Amino acid sequence: METRHEEDWNKPPEPEVRRAKTAMEDELLIKLGVKRENIEFHPLIKHQRIDRASTVLSLKYQKIKPPYREEPLWIRNAWKCNNVAMRQMSDIARKGPRNVSLDAVTRARGKRVPFPAGDPEYHKKRAARFKKLTELLSEWRGYQQLAFVSQGEEQLDFGRLNSFRRASTSTSTSVSTTSQICKISRERSSSFTAPLRIRSAKTRVRTTPQKWMNMKREMLVNLKAAKLKIDKDIPRSEVRIYLTATPDMAEEREFLAEVACPELRRYCEKLGMNCHVVDLRTGMDKLGNDIMTFKMCEVEVEKCRRLSVGPNFVCLVGEQLDNDLPGFMSKEELEQIRDVVIKQRIEGVELLDEYYRLDTNRLSPLYELAREDLQNLPDSEEAEVKLKEVLTDAMDILREEGKFGRRTKDFYKWSICAKEVETGLYGCREPGNQLLCFMRDSSVEHHEKGFSNLLTIITRCFENNGCEGNIVPIAKGRKTLNYMRNICNVFLAHVMTMIEKNLDLQQFYIADHVSGTADLIQHVNHQKLLNKSYTIQTNEQLFEEIRDILMNPAFKKTAVICGDKGSGKSSFVAHIAECSVTWIPKVNTIIRFIGRSLRTSSLYHTLISTCKQIAFLYTLSVRFPPLATLVDIIKIFRTLLKQASEDEDVGPLVIILDGLENISDLEPHHVWALMEDLPLNVSLVLTIDRAHPYLKLLKASPQPGQFFTIQGVVGDERKNTIDKILKAAGKTVTSDQLNMVLKQTGYEETPLTLTVVGVIAAQWPSHTLPEQFRVDSATEAFERLIEDVEENIGSAFTKYVLSLLATSRYGLADSELLHLVLSESDLLNELQSEITDLSVLEGYPYQAQLCRIFMWMDPFLEERKVEGETLKKIGHASLKSAIQKRYLEEEFERLMHKQLASFFQYTRRGLLFTAKQITEKKGLALISQNWRTLRSVPYHLSRSSSDVPNTLKTLKETVLLNFTWIINEIYSGYLNDFLFDLKAIVELLQVDEDIFLVRRLLLNLRHVLEENPTALASIVSQFPSHHSHYFNQFIEQSKEWMKQVHTTILIPSPNCGFFSGSFFYGNVTRHSEQMLPSQDGLYLVSMMSGKFQTIELGTGECLASVEAVLQRPYVWGKYRVTGLMDNALKTWDILGGKLLRKVPLGIGKVSWLHVFDDGTAYFASDKHIKRLHAVTGTPSCVINAQQQIRDAAMSHRMKPTICTLHVHSDWCVRIWETSDPENFETIPLEEKSLSSRCDAFHMTNDGKYAVVLYEKEAVILSILDQEVECILAVGDEDIHLIMFTRSHDHVFLASETGKIRGNLLNSGTQLFSASVFGESAKKSAGKVTAMTTSEDDHFLMVGISTGMVVVMNIPSGQTIHHFSSHTEKIIQLFYMTDHIHFQHLISLSKDGTAKLWNLQNILRSAREKLFEIMWDDDLIKEESEKIDLPSYYKLYEAKGKSKMFLNGPDVSAFYNKTDENIFGGHSTEQPGGNWEQSGNLQDCLQVIASNTAAGRGDIILTYTGERKIAWWDVKREKLLSVRTVAPGGRFHRLRTVFFDQAACLITRDTAEKETISIVYGTGKKKTVLQREKVLRCDISADSKKMATVIVMRQGFLLTIVDLNTEEEQKFVLHLGDITGTVSMEKARVTLSKDLTVVLGFLKVEDRTIIISWNVADSDSRSSEGGSSEGEERRLRTKSSHSSGADSSKEETISFQNITELNIKVTKSRFYNEQEVLFGTRDGDIFILDSFTLKVIKLFSKEGIVACKSTKSTHTKPHRSAVRSMYFTSDYTHLLTSEASRVCVWNMQRKAMVYSPATGDKMINAVLSRDGCFTVAGLATGVVRMWANYQRKLLYSFRIPTTLHHVALTPDNARIIALVDENNGKRVVVFEIKNIDDYLLDKGDDDL
Repeated sequence: METRHEEDWNKPPEPEVRRAKTAMEDELLIKLGVKRENIEFHPLIKHQRIDRASTVLSLKYQKIKPPYREEPLWIRNAWKCNNVAMRQMSDIARKGPRNVSLDAVTRARGKRVPFPAGDPEYHKKRAARFKKLTELLSEWRGYQQLAFVSQGEEQLDFGRLNSFRRASTSTSTSVSTTSQICKISRERSSSFTAPLRIRSAKTRVRTTPQKWMNMKREMLVNLKAAKLKIDKDIPRSEVRIYLTATPDMAEEREFLAEVACPELRRYCEKLGMNCHVVDLRTGMDKLGNDIMTFKMCEVEVEKCRRLSVGPNFVCLVGEQLDNDLPGFMSKEELEQIRDVVIKQRIEGVELLDEYYRLDTNRLSPLYELAREDLQNLPDSEEAEVKLKEVLTDAMDILREEGKFGRRTKDFYKWSICAKEVETGLYGCREPGNQLLCFMRDSSVEHHEKGFSNLLTIITRCFENNGCEGNIVPIAKGRKTLNYMRNICNVFLAHVMTMIEKNLDLQQFYIADHVSGTADLIQHVNHQKLLNKSYTIQTNEQLFEEIRDILMNPAFKKTAVICGDKGSGKSSFVAHIAECSVTWIPKVNTIIRFIGRSLRTSSLYHTLISTCKQIAFLYTLSVRFPPLATLVDIIKIFRTLLKQASEDEDVGPLVIILDGLENISDLEPHHVWALMEDLPLNVSLVLTIDRAHPYLKLLKASPQPGQFFTIQGVVGDERKNTIDKILKAAGKTVTSDQLNMVLKQTGYEETPLTLTVVGVIAAQWPSHTLPEQFRVDSATEAFERLIEDVEENIGSAFTKYVLSLLATSRYGLADSELLHLVLSESDLLNELQSEITDLSVLEGYPYQAQLCRIFMWMDPFLEERKVEGETLKKIGHASLKSAIQKRYLEEEFERLMHKQLASFFQYTRRGLLFTAKQITEKKGLALISQNWRTLRSVPYHLSRSSSDVPNTLKTLKETVLLNFTWIINEIYSGYLNDFLFDLKAIVELLQVDEDIFLVRRLLLNLRHVLEENPTALASIVSQFPSHHSHYFNQFIEQSKEWMKQVHTTILIPSPNCGFFSGSFFYGNVTRHSEQMLPSQDGLYLVSMMSGKFQTIELGTGECLASVEAVLQRPYVWGKYRVTGLMDNALKTWDILGGKLLRKVPLGIGKVSWLHVFDDGTAYFASDKHIKRLHAVTGTPSCVINAQQQIRDAAMSHRMKPTICTLHVHSDWCVRIWETSDPENFETIPLEEKSLSSRCDAFHMTNDGKYAVVLYEKEAVILSILDQEVECILAVGDEDIHLIMFTRSHDHVFLASETGKIRGNLLNSGTQLFSASVFGESAKKSAGKVTAMTTSEDDHFLMVGISTGMVVVMNIPSGQTIHHFSSHTEKIIQLFYMTDHIHFQHLISLSKDGTAKLWNLQNILRSAREKLFEIMWDDDLIKEESEKIDLPSYYKLYEAKGKSKMFLNGPDVSAFYNKTDENIFGGHSTEQPGGNWEQSGNLQDCLQVIASNTAAGRGDIILTYTGERKIAWWDVKREKLLSVRTVAPGGRFHRLRTVFFDQAACLITRDTAEKETISIVYGTGKKKTVLQREKVLRCDISADSKKMATVIVMRQGFLLTIVDLNTEEEQKFVLHLGDITGTVSMEKARVTLSKDLTVVLGFLKVEDRTIIISWNVADSDSRSSEGGSSEGEERRLRTKSSHSSGADSSKEETISFQNITELNIKVTKSRFYNEQEVLFGTRDGDIFILDSFTLKVIKLFSKEGIVACKSTKSTHTKPHRSAVRSMYFTSDYTHLLTSEASRVCVWNMQRKAMVYSPATGDKMINAVLSRDGCFTVAGLATGVVRMWANYQRKLLYSFRIPTTLHHVALTPDNARIIALVDENNGKRVVVFEIKNIDDYLLDKGDDDL
């Protein structure tokens, strides 16, 4: 030690010495308690730090943890102690308790800067460090919890510090006993943790600030995703725990797996999370220690760390460690051991050489133990012991020489348990929140060095991270049941506590993980992953072309990239997306991998997700209706693209959709609508398989874009690709193996095929050459890979696991897959037959084997997040094909589907909501978790059996007609997906009537259910019973569901026309003049004035609209329509609405046109017949007739025959063969008038017969014989209609009076004769306007001019059914025979309304009834086969075009003819009949106005277009009385008077003359008054008087009429001097309740003049006033006179007072005789004194308060002009409304009760008599009801038509709505259920 000289003592000490001395003195004084420690703190910490006593320190004062770091943060300080109290006592505490963390964050750990006490630079450095730390932690979510100390922390006495210091010192060194660690853990956790208990899942509620933070996060994620910059970590949303245990804790581990893990799983399910405990030792004695097992442990631990919320690692530590032979050693290690064995002459070198085999195919060569060969030895145990001795002796020598480390002692380095523990502890980001160690408390000294190493590692890890309390001691004892239960309870308590802690720390809400943001992160992360694997060498040119398209705005903006399966399309577009961010400035790139997640499972969900991101990026407003169709979403998508292109500041937009072949709901018009007319600055990139049929649709698009084909890997690039794959796996291959691989692959291969080959080769050891295999495709490569997996893992287990993954619809989680294989008994049987020595007690290592399969197949399995769960899914179609080819024969595939269906239906049922939850709108944040269950069950059930009827039965009972299931689908927002499943099931299985019914019902109610899903129950529960057993069950289930509802619900009346007809019809369109269905029955072309529309028949949605007037239109081929327009033949695509071709036809008039299904068109022009192709051809002449062609027809044979009709010179028909157009045959005709009512010339499809129609007869021509076959007529009546049957063997003629005759064409024999209206019917009964036959020609549907459809049986002539479908005549009938609308009828009326009818039930019932009059057994058998609809449809598909099947008219002889109608006149009368005769409210379709009675709740009034007032009993919906009112102009107002016994009707004519009628319900008494220019009409509060105010030149004329005596009093309200200065046109008048006080509001610019008059007797008025002021305001009568016919006197009254306000008054109403309320345009409401005309009060949100002027400061109750004011009858409550908001006021308490916003524009709003309820009708057709005092929306119901008015009955039992119905209006009555609970006392606390 250096000594100081004597002279140095006289010098002052160095600054460092002074500082050190001062520090030591201060520390000593602090320890002695003499001096208080002065610590520097962060300003925020200082403010929130608690004051502590000098002898007390806080032990829970935690340090700030740094943000995410890959490596654990090792804390070093002078005391070697992580305890907070000890650290505060040290010298380093001068820097603050968080200095260590600051050092670790701001500088490297090895560079420690000594603390310069008193140095002025210190403050600068410290301030900079704090600033950097603040910036770093500003977005750190857990900062507040970690940085500040709470006020309720427990404190520890100063005297206990020594024990903590000793404990920390002892744990910092090597520990030999577990009891020491457990004691320390108990001491350190005793003051921190409360008594442990098993917790129940708690509901997590997001606060308002957290909601805003979530919105901010969502915005940031969307913005970053557009730049492809998102953190790689997907937010963790599940609990995944890796569980390991030492060998002596095997029983505890197994007990936890059996008891604790299921309980933990249930606990997590209540939190909305999936839980999976990874225990690789399940089903086996011990876990191996080979290199593959080590790697598997690393993979599984990392997966738990990446996916788990926490904890992610739990270990059970006992007293032993496994001591097996090393499963592998490095080449250097084994060679050193071998040298020692040889040099030291240790026996056993032969064992080393024989059983440790070198594998040089690893980048780091290894010797692997051939354990199987060793175990197969007869003396395997002796050999293993000998080998252990050899290795132990050699390693001891090498450790003494310093060549081996201490980790080789007792084979610790190769211990699988030690490997698991080290992997789980090292690298953990948050040890305190993610790690748990359950350690057995034992005092036994462990002499094994390996176990001591393990304890030291565990202790140091938890100590250095300040989480010693995470070491949970377990008392040692006998392993009894109580012991096991205690361990189970301790395990559950600690794990649940840590889960809750992590959930709070991470602010976890499951709704965040099922949102679009979490879905978006997946796609960007997947793009990053694919971009890394992309190589550009083989597609450089293609890459440059795509770059030019995206960067050059002149290019077409749609690029379609196609290629073979596995050609690397996804990687290619992922690289394009990555480069596009750098290519184009400010670009926003949106990429979606279709089919990868919930929001890309279909085009519908993909577009919604894309639209939301576009709206975020460009700050656009977008609203998706809950049940919007795909067409609606496409329209929204295109609108957003247009808006985004106009925003140049944000930047251009690139949209990439990868994998169009994965879309299941794609239609041509959908994809064409996406591609067409993309706006500027918007580019679209699509990828699709080259062999997929969708590619042809893309190329057929009117704007196909540019198509590119991606190339495979060729030549030497194959070797580079395989080398890259091998290097990523840490492997290589020998040259012989590589040459064999390259030889077996083709010259050009897809990257997928090479990847599979590389994975196969990565498993080859260097010492073997595998068998040759041929790879011609990726599927064959996968087959070879599956063979290798089977060889290493087992064929049975591999078969079941891969089959389950291949058959699952959306993938399976690890826990789900494990559950499925564990519950499969057949698998266990196969395993026992495959593994002869399988232990029954231990079972099979399912978990370990499953992990091994995942390791093999990992490159080809997609990991995706769905509903917050991580799922495994087959990632490539080629792998799925290989699995199907190898395993999934028909029976086994059905077994897999059955198992999956059962699993999702019962085991993983999801969160299906109850009736109470749905009506109370609970669980909205978790509804996305139902998606996979709701979609998987119908998918798997429909494929689970070959027995189609039984499958349908199960489907209908479980899903398709299960009311609970359907309403959950609607509530969850998946109605579109459910409808698509219904359609897919019908296509997969067979036609089913019940499925048609429920699909049609849901389509009809789509807009109703959009507003409120519970409306389905209220509607269906009112349906009558149905013939279908399953539909009856559906109705009964809805009634049971309704019984469970305890909230208010609106139920429409059972006779309501909108819903009661859901079984039979639905509106298709309302504006059509002609209809043409497509061949497949999916679409309908509707011709209307000036345009045509394409309508999807299933949904009624308009897909395209084209401005064109077509003549002679034809729908042909795949959705094409061709017609004549502007003397040209034009062809459109009906789905895309694009003009495909226009072919000019010359100047001649086209008299005939016919288009075949292949697009070949024939047309007649003047004297020529020409032919062309509608899309590609040009006209070419076929026939030159040499004479003007009046009409023509042709056959449908291969070589068609054409017949031309000539009437100009010679009346004849000429027959032409297209094969010989020069020659023709002629049939002469009689010259007389042709039919003017329909087409005069027809020809059968087979070309055998033609028909020329005259006015009264039809001439049948035989084309083969060239002569007239016969002449037919319908008596002596004119023929109105002609029709061929489907067989074209019969012709039907209809007359004017409804007589129909059916005849054979070949002989003219009459087979059918009937009259639609009866033989004695008159012409007034109607005319036949349309006819069609059923699919087998057995039934005839006849349309009548009265709007009725009659169904008749052709063989028997019986009238089966008739129904009123329209109000005007029917012009077209179409009978549908496609598989979706089989036995449906479309009727089109002249009013433009087209309706769809389901005739399945009618026709089936008719066939059953017709058996009574059939006498032929063969016919009965034949007709019996048509009863069961599914089997009948198969019969129709097989024989539907044969003449033997189309035999309706021909079998008439086998029916017993009878004049009696055996059907008894069955009918389905639709609303619209004579309502006076039926007395049915629903028949009254011409309602103009309706209103409720003032006092009785069961009476409503209606005023119809027939000028009739009707009184109805609303409970029974029956007519009570009806009175006719004389014509008096248009309707103005209707209300009841005289206590609901009379009605007051006010009408106005064009001259503004009002007619006021008082009509009594009984008797003939009627009062009629007429007034001109009535400004206001009021009825007194007692309903005995009525006042009218008329505008005059000098003021107003007030007339008061006594309604009993009809006496009148007239008063002229004079304006005085202001007459002529104001405009009377804008005047407004308000009258008091007794009609004596009148206030006038006169508008003058922005001001309002208010004038008051009082018409009461002056004496009585003065006595009531009681003041001299009242005497001074006495009215003076100026003059009185009588007018000619009227004997009443007119008194002129001067105004009482006048004032002027600078506001605009919109509404006014008297509250009492003195106070008047008026609302303004600005949303204010004031109270005016009617005497002084001064503002005395105002309305604000705080209540009704006093004021002195309109300028008083207050909060306005309304945001816009006050539109209405409505008082209850007792004037205790007031309702005021604006455009989209209502306010309810309690006038007695002068307070606002409720102010709900309606959301949409209101039509009107009403208040209940007691003020408890408000009902509003919205412009969107929604009726809403609120409970005012509970401030709650009770119910909302959307009416699928225009809503005009709503009213509430006085008893609050019903809502009356006036709505549109076709061309009229009708009344809909809603019954209100469960409303009594809200009729409560309105106390002060409720306001």
